Amino acid sequence: MDTREIENKIKEGYILAEMWFETVALEKKIAEDALKEHIKKLKEFDEIIVIDEEYLEAKEIKDLEKSYSSVVKTKILAKNIYALIFATIVYAPSSVIIIKPEKFSFDLITVQTIINTFADLIHRISKIGGKIIIPLPYQKDLSKQDQQ
Repeated sequence: MDTREIENKIKEGYILAEMWFETVALEKKIAEDALKEHIKKLKEFDEIIVIDEEYLEAKEIKDLEKSYSSVVKTKILAKNIYALIFATIVYAPSSVIIIKPEKFSFDLITVQTIINTFADLIHRISKIGGKIIIPLPYQKDLSKQDQQ
């Protein structure tokens, strides 16, 4: 995809971003292959266009015995902010850098949807961990009850 095509997509509402991914494995080839498979799955998500991927050489991690870290830098076009957030949640990049557009404007419904997406994610995480997350305003009240 050339620069003009990318700029046209941004005018249509797409978001140009970099996503960095990292994996760690006991063997160099396993780390590299896992990352390639992960990016292959990202490319299957129809609201993300992977326009570039740069695999860095896998390196041995000094602090962990016989383990390797593999990193890939991707440049993507996300169809909209929802697609970017969804891809971040599902594909778990180590870092996301938004390149363009430089400014966003969201209506109330968009902001509300984003907040509720994160609220849902937090609830799902708490269910997996088997712990109940208690909202901060209620924690003081509950701690007072425990002392009685």
